[in-house]
Amino acid sequence: MRYMANTRELPEILEISFLICDNSLNRKGWRLLVEGIDREGFEKNPVCIVQHDTYSIPVGKWKNLKVDNGKFTGVVEFDKNDPEAVKLYWKYRDGYMNAVSLHILPMSESDSPEMLVVGQRYATITTSELLEISLVTVPGQKNAVKLCTIDG
Repeated sequence: MRYMANTRELPEILEISFLICDNSLNRKGWRLLVEGIDREGFEKNPVCIVQHDTYSIPVGKWKNLKVDNGKFTGVVEFDKNDPEAVKLYWKYRDGYMNAVSLHILPMSESDSPEMLVVGQRYATITTSELLEISLVTVPGQKNAVKLCTIDG
């Protein structure tokens, strides 16, 4: 017998805010300057996909993308008409998933000492083009997680 979870009432709009990336060192030993990310092309098609699978159907769209004080943030609006998107919305709302990951095309980099931080093994990507942002189980950057207020 297959277990069926109780159906929960959905909010009118299924949104969750995220810290997409910041200027800190990622797990692979390089860093990306968020101020140098070109979002122009992405914002014309701001799809939210899963695990960087660009051949899959989007589960939502990104909006309210902002770079402020070394942090790149945004909001995913999950597709309320897609059962997979609704399932993912609840995974994030309930805390079973928390992370996102961006895919960029590096345009320029620097290995000058003022661009490096302690533990950095590779050059800093100073300018890049944003290709996509995915919902992921494990992010490349440990800070790329959902944001919430004190009340949840």
